[in-house]
Amino acid sequence: MQASGIRLNNSNFPSDLGQEIMMRNRSVGIGIGVIVAVLIALALTLFGIVSPVNGIATMFLLVGLWIVVFGAAFSKARDRLFFVGWGLVVAVLSTFAFLPLQYALGLEVVVILIVVLLSVFMRPAQRTPQPAGAGPAPP
Repeated sequence: MQASGIRLNNSNFPSDLGQEIMMRNRSVGIGIGVIVAVLIALALTLFGIVSPVNGIATMFLLVGLWIVVFGAAFSKARDRLFFVGWGLVVAVLSTFAFLPLQYALGLEVVVILIVVLLSVFMRPAQRTPQPAGAGPAPP
């Protein structure tokens, strides 16, 4: 049965249509959250709620927090550490607004170092390669 370009199985029409539409709209991308975060920071700056420097810091903080939320909630398990780690790196960039620059950069280096070390040690185990003369694996 076809209804407005949606292929339905031999089940109840309304429930299939609702499930298929819900599954189609379920994907959440990282880009839309980043765009919303940047626009919120821009609006806060343009309305004079925050200064331009604090607007940039707000943008880094909101974008970083969105990347962390996206990584924790919506990404695949193998990409989770990558998104959460680099979301923290972007969020820590916002500290330049209230910390002295050398401390903000030092904190950024420490966070990057932690993310790199975690990605090295938390990497999933790789399969052990077969010796060169072993031939193809049995079927």
